[in-house]
Amino acid sequence: YDPSCPWGIYLPHVGQLKQICLLLQLRAAAYLARGDAASALSDLQLGFRLANSIRTEPFFICYLVRIACCDVLLQPLREGLQRHQLSDVQLSDLQRELASPELLVGYQLAMRSDRSFNMAWTKLNRKELVKLTQDLGREFAQPFNSLVMFGSLAPQGWIYQNQITLSRIYDEFLIPAVDIAARTVPPERTRAITIASSQATGPYSVVASLVFQLHAKFGLRCDYVAYVQTQIDEAIVACALERYHIAHGEYPETLDALTPQFIEKLPHDLINGRPLDYRLTSDRSFRLYSVGWNETDDGGVMVRKSDGEVAIKEGDWAWP
Repeated sequence: YDPSCPWGIYLPHVGQLKQICLLLQLRAAAYLARGDAASALSDLQLGFRLANSIRTEPFFICYLVRIACCDVLLQPLREGLQRHQLSDVQLSDLQRELASPELLVGYQLAMRSDRSFNMAWTKLNRKELVKLTQDLGREFAQPFNSLVMFGSLAPQGWIYQNQITLSRIYDEFLIPAVDIAARTVPPERTRAITIASSQATGPYSVVASLVFQLHAKFGLRCDYVAYVQTQIDEAIVACALERYHIAHGEYPETLDALTPQFIEKLPHDLINGRPLDYRLTSDRSFRLYSVGWNETDDGGVMVRKSDGEVAIKEGDWAWP
């Protein structure tokens, strides 16, 4: 790590980690397809531990990769649960494994670190800033090219005022967008970030504007954070429901029947803080879902794009 220039730190392990998790996803699905649940479980546990291994790294890109790894690893679990391939002991182990990657706490670390990195540019001289833009490459260099020009021409007082503006946006909007105490991700707070960034104009807001350009490239999305953590929460509940099914031959009428034997505490909906929606279906299966980013109960219906990906901002976030 090079603390003097955090933007230029190379993180070669991150891409490798994502590729390994994709491999484990595929292999776990293959094991399940041939009825080898034990090997599939071993791969899933390894994948979640690898994703969780970078939870303390103070880099926003590491946080995004961690979320993506958790997201892809959930697919084989969905398949195994749908086929009733996992035992009570295996499901209990998975519940403990899934409870460890708390993504909401990671968001706070990523945003606080990001705030610090974006304050550090003022310590670089023009030569160091020019080298930084060269190291970053063409895709991400444009915002930093503008930063070099601004840092070279602006009075020092303007730079300090830009630091204040940017720090306030982080402290008042970006960091509180995820409420750790209430364990919620209210959509209106994310909308407030967009409003605050659009209102950041003038010579005291140049840096804030450039930072938001970079976030747009990297994909700062509180809705994606909330979606994946919701899928993890629903996976924990789905494991408890399957354990209940193994013990009783049917799913319960309400989620309250799962506590405390099959789950110690039921997670709530991250969007509104209320219980997750649960109901039995006509075929005696179940429907489990969050109201999703649109904050509307759509009856557990998920909306997908033309490529099959979930349209996170539309419909409900259901456990298929």
